[in-house]
Amino acid sequence: MQSTKIMPSSSHQSHVPDDILATEILPILPAKSLLRFKSVCKAWRDRISDPNFVDKHLLNHQPQSRSSRGNSTTISFNKQLSILFVCSQRQLYTTTIIKSSDAIATAPARKLCYDQYPQCPNHKYPRVWGSCNGLICLETEEFFTSLWNPCTQSYVRLPYCGVFLRYGHGAAFGWFLSSVAYGFGYDVKIKEYKLVRIGRFEPLSNFVDRQHIGEVTVLTLRSNSWKMVSNTDYLVVPRPGKFFEGGLYWTMDEPRPDKLIRFDIHDEEFSEIRLPNVFLSETTANDCTFHHDIVADLGGCLGLWRTTDVSHDVWVLKENWMKMYTVDVSTHSWARSINLIGGIGGVIGTVEEKNSKNNGVEIVYVNVENGGLISYCPSTGEFRSFSVCDEGKPRSASMITYVESLVSPC
Repeated sequence: MQSTKIMPSSSHQSHVPDDILATEILPILPAKSLLRFKSVCKAWRDRISDPNFVDKHLLNHQPQSRSSRGNSTTISFNKQLSILFVCSQRQLYTTTIIKSSDAIATAPARKLCYDQYPQCPNHKYPRVWGSCNGLICLETEEFFTSLWNPCTQSYVRLPYCGVFLRYGHGAAFGWFLSSVAYGFGYDVKIKEYKLVRIGRFEPLSNFVDRQHIGEVTVLTLRSNSWKMVSNTDYLVVPRPGKFFEGGLYWTMDEPRPDKLIRFDIHDEEFSEIRLPNVFLSETTANDCTFHHDIVADLGGCLGLWRTTDVSHDVWVLKENWMKMYTVDVSTHSWARSINLIGGIGGVIGTVEEKNSKNNGVEIVYVNVENGGLISYCPSTGEFRSFSVCDEGKPRSASMITYVESLVSPC
């Protein structure tokens, strides 16, 4: 029997004007939905692929800050955090933390197939060096990096970064590369992504009159080549630089642990930011040690997380450093599992539901004991602990947050 195609009557049909669809509806939809919608028709594919649309979509999905200046703490309305992490099985996973109606939950972790990201040779762990606008910098082999968008699954392998070593230094002159630290960010003035590498060189013998040399090199994505910027005496902790408002931030190693350094992504110059004076004074008075790390965007501000033997606290930088809260480790047993040990653990972001009770702000930590996550609400003192992966223990040092975007690394 011949089938009859039933069409809805015109009285029930609705039509959304094309300009409303293009400018108000599509830009606020999730990136993964838009990737599916590219198959609807050629017009939608062209619209969603347009660079101006990609920029507008990215802007709509960045955390929006609440404009509360003065002495109050600025917190961004960020209902969810997308997290990428490396599992003990040497594979990459993604998950999402969602805040809604005074509850917080995680979506099931999704294992990425091997053809969805750059591969590491010899079954090595990929190292995550930073994220910016949905692009993630992965080191898949020593001195070889890739930029990768986990949402679109597109990536580009970056050229090998050699050793420049001006002024006659190098292996032939008794120096070796002991550690590197990368940072990844976006130069809004020239609309260009940049990858920064700080290499630390140390002498092979005691006959050299310097203890170390720092070498700063920069790769611009458009040129796809590395250039030597400067030598530096800064000893940065070999962890990913945190990108925030045009600068990359690193914590300092000895002999200047009382400062952060900022590398301006456009001017390609360093500046120093002094840590809160209480960091050193309290530590000296209590005869205890402390570790600290940077939180790139803590509610629209540069954040700083510190842990000692007895407490941990979170600070934000406005005109001056302001303490958000302190947790006494002796009375909060959960706080013992998030101490920074060798740079592992600490705050990775915030989630907030705008209309929920108690301001709805929850700080999300990495649990170094089991690789899970802990959320803490400063206004109520409540905390929640939850796992993120059932197929192995996540490597907490490789956890990173990112924005799901349509930005292409190519």
